[in-house]
Amino acid sequence: MITRQHVAAILAKCAAHDPRFPKPSDALLEAWLEEWELFPHLTVDDGMAAVREYYSAPNQDVPLAADILVIARKYARDRYERSDLDSPERQSHEARCDELAAPDDATIVGRAKAIASFAETFGVSHAEAAVRTRPEYADRNALDATAVEVAHARQSRPAEPIPCPDCGSTDIPCPCETTLDAAAEQP
Repeated sequence: MITRQHVAAILAKCAAHDPRFPKPSDALLEAWLEEWELFPHLTVDDGMAAVREYYSAPNQDVPLAADILVIARKYARDRYERSDLDSPERQSHEARCDELAAPDDATIVGRAKAIASFAETFGVSHAEAAVRTRPEYADRNALDATAVEVAHARQSRPAEPIPCPDCGSTDIPCPCETTLDAAAEQP
């Protein structure tokens, strides 16, 4: 976790590298601290390495907190990827991810009811209903539901007969076909 003293050290390192860097003040320190607190997994070593990398390239502008944070996050990601699978940092990160990803019981029950209702209403399988009722596809689900309803309505009644373009008859076989067939058979 980055503290106020850590951010002050990072700002001091920026000022040491760049004479154009603003003189560290309480307002600047608070602004940078606010940005760094968004990423509690970063360390002061990540920040110091990020400052060193930022100033190792020529012709750089005066860095903003975001410029240094992007590089520091790269170092933190690299440190995480190189850590052992059973390291405390990786276990705590995976526990946070699992906690955020796990839906609550009410959501699970509500989703199961929505899937069952959709499957029953539109006569589709539960698997198809599960795909069609995904919350992130709200607009597409409404269009799909309409298309399924129209398809079921069309399939539930017999097809309309198509009238003959020549005589307009809907009889099968068409009278004009039998007339043509009879004319073709006569020598």
